Amino acid sequence: MLAIIAGGVALRKGIQRQLALAGARSRFVTEVSHDLRTPLTQIRLFSDILREGYQRHPEDVEQSLEIIAREVDELERLIDNVLELARSEEGEDERTAKPLDIGRAVKAIAEKQRPYLERRGFRLEVIVETGLPRVLLDARHFEQATANLVSNAVKYSQDRKEIEIRCTTEGRGVRLTIADRGQGLPAESERLFDRFARGDDPRQAHVGGVGLGLSIVRQIATRHGGHITARPREGGGSEFTLWFPAIGIDA
Repeated sequence: MLAIIAGGVALRKGIQRQLALAGARSRFVTEVSHDLRTPLTQIRLFSDILREGYQRHPEDVEQSLEIIAREVDELERLIDNVLELARSEEGEDERTAKPLDIGRAVKAIAEKQRPYLERRGFRLEVIVETGLPRVLLDARHFEQATANLVSNAVKYSQDRKEIEIRCTTEGRGVRLTIADRGQGLPAESERLFDRFARGDDPRQAHVGGVGLGLSIVRQIATRHGGHITARPREGGGSEFTLWFPAIGIDA
């Protein structure tokens, strides 16, 4: 009798998990469609403005081109996340890890993000320690992880639009921290890195997305022998920290 009851409980839990996963996947399709449509709408709008010749001044044309470029970058980031999810579910790993000058990479990524951030009213501060050891990383995946963390900081910031990127040595590795002055972390911050996870805070109800970006960051970190942590930032906001082992430093 006990075995039958236990079996019934296990079956019920299995069904509940499958239903929850099905619901998450349905929301995922809906949210991804919305997230892809938003930058496409902007690209179409400003492309039409340029094509019809409504803008005469060079600075207006330049601004429209910057917006189109920014939205193309956002589309690329979203598509990369979806592809990374598909590869992980198929058990594929296409990364090509090579020794990376992580300090130079961080500076390049930050400068690529700067126009997008400044256009949205953010102040970006970049702190990179000199003489950082090299790290065995896939450069494209590292940029994807960093872009996801910056995008997350933008989404959850309100009045205090400040983002800080810090890259320093820590122990036998290198630490990259993306810090913001946003709404802070939920009580169960570990769930942030679960696939399709979304916060329950009503203040964040306006924030779009499918809860995929941070899970992709953790996946990339783990594949490269690293990890990610999150903690509240002193004075308000959040800090997300990636850590990777350095090359040539023995354990």
